[in-house]
Amino acid sequence: MLLTVSLFTLFLSFVVLKNNWSGNKTAVYLSFFLQITAIYGITHYLILYSQSAFWIAIFYNHFTALMLLLGPLLYFYVRGVIKDTSSLTKKDLLHFIPALIHGIGLIPYVILPFEEKIKIANSIILNIDVLTQINVNYWYSASTSFLTRPIHLLIYAVVSCYLVWTNYKVKTEDKDIPKKQLAFSYRWIVILLTTVILLTLGFLYITVSSLSSKPSIGLEKSYPLYLVMGLAFCSISFFLLLFPTILYGIPRRLKNRKPFENNENHINYKWEKDTGPNEPFAEIAQQILEYIKTEKPFVDPSFSISDISFALKIPQNHVSYCIHEILNTRFPKLKSELRVQYAIDLLESNSKEVLTIEAIGEKSGFKTRSNFYTTFKDLTGVTPSEYIENQKKKGVHFAQ
Repeated sequence: MLLTVSLFTLFLSFVVLKNNWSGNKTAVYLSFFLQITAIYGITHYLILYSQSAFWIAIFYNHFTALMLLLGPLLYFYVRGVIKDTSSLTKKDLLHFIPALIHGIGLIPYVILPFEEKIKIANSIILNIDVLTQINVNYWYSASTSFLTRPIHLLIYAVVSCYLVWTNYKVKTEDKDIPKKQLAFSYRWIVILLTTVILLTLGFLYITVSSLSSKPSIGLEKSYPLYLVMGLAFCSISFFLLLFPTILYGIPRRLKNRKPFENNENHINYKWEKDTGPNEPFAEIAQQILEYIKTEKPFVDPSFSISDISFALKIPQNHVSYCIHEILNTRFPKLKSELRVQYAIDLLESNSKEVLTIEAIGEKSGFKTRSNFYTTFKDLTGVTPSEYIENQKKKGVHFAQ
């Protein structure tokens, strides 16, 4: 179970990283946090249950410096959500010093011949109690290393809780923050921090128990706790799948931002849901629509949310929030609808006389002919060719 949860979390973290790398660095911190935690879980599974000296030699001790990044990454993520900013200052570099010191201490072990690491792995397989006797860090003993990691993470988790607590009242009184998203994000952060603290305390208990007696005895007694910890950590990953709006964070409307200059008539859009008079992002959602429909960036096959973010100088999580929560749609669906409507406009204009249907699909932003036909039929119920024939049967006059 530990391996399954870790691999699932690792996969999910890469998906989060891929979708948010260009414009939502706060979510990137969470992705790295999940990746390192997953690597931690894989390493523990291999040491406790695997009989493969090769894989133990690959994972054992090589990634321990990353474990000291868990606390800073958690703190950067929580702070980014609370403050609605992902930027780091020069002072933030101080948070990386413990990991750097630990990493330097690992150099003698890292440069060991792989055959020597295989021998260490075999000794662990034969007797797991040797874990406390293998000093693979130049600076301190294995016992000190085992204890430092959970205590380090626990300190950062507590500090993050304090940050949430001290900012809650201020955020609830800020009229530039959507109240529904605020409440949702705070609930998520509370769940995340509570889970992390409980898991860290559980792991600290396992570590102390193993060091006070023998690793074999301490780990055997803690197996039920490992199962609970696995389920708890798995719940974090499923939360991200079930509620992707978590990644929007707590968007705060930017003041004194130059609006998009639209030289055409104001676009009247019928909102899919009632945003209410106090929705601070309604105007920005309108500006996003005006930009899309005026500049038509969707005709570029690589069009993405980050393009809107860059063009309007709006954080990507703000754009995502507006599309999902105010326009009540998903970006892929909105993009497809705009492209199909643009293709219909071309079909009903002179373009059909000089362009093939396939060329119209390409000009509308579709990468392939099959993608154009499939999307067009999904949204209209007919293929492009059938659409033209049906319109002619209805007596619709196409431009010549």
